[in-house]
Amino acid sequence: MPVGFVSAHRRCPQLRPGVAADLVAPVLACAWAVGRLLGPQFEVAGGGKPTTAWFGMYYAGEVGKRLPAPIFQALECFAVFFVALWVERVVARRGGPVGAVTAVVVGLWGLSRFVDEYFWLTHDNGTDAVEIASIALFAIGSAVLLALVARRRRIRPDQNVSTTDEPVRSETAT
Repeated sequence: MPVGFVSAHRRCPQLRPGVAADLVAPVLACAWAVGRLLGPQFEVAGGGKPTTAWFGMYYAGEVGKRLPAPIFQALECFAVFFVALWVERVVARRGGPVGAVTAVVVGLWGLSRFVDEYFWLTHDNGTDAVEIASIALFAIGSAVLLALVARRRRIRPDQNVSTTDEPVRSETAT
């Protein structure tokens, strides 16, 4: 990511980092989805907790059927991708704040990763660092999004603000 931002700044100096992050965040969510869909299906021990459910899958190196956690993760990441595209469209249409798309992707991905770790993947020794990091990402994404929305509501560019004591007059008024 840092190399990408430095390269983008060198090639396109007028591109602000927040705008670049908003452009890259949905693409990363889609890339995570494709990676989760394809990668673990071919590796050893790619599944989740043992299950007897009809949708359980056999994974190399694992005994019995396992929850297809990589497929669940891919579906979650595709959902994050489509939500990010929707937020991007809404932000573009309404002239929303820069960084909102990135905050949504970070928050939703953190939440989905926590759900994966807590419910579908095996726990050998309780809470692990991935769960803690996932909660932190969810909290950071949510806090940034709330701050952007609060700032946006406090400062509206479409409001007529006069710096003098005279009332604001419309050009159509006679």
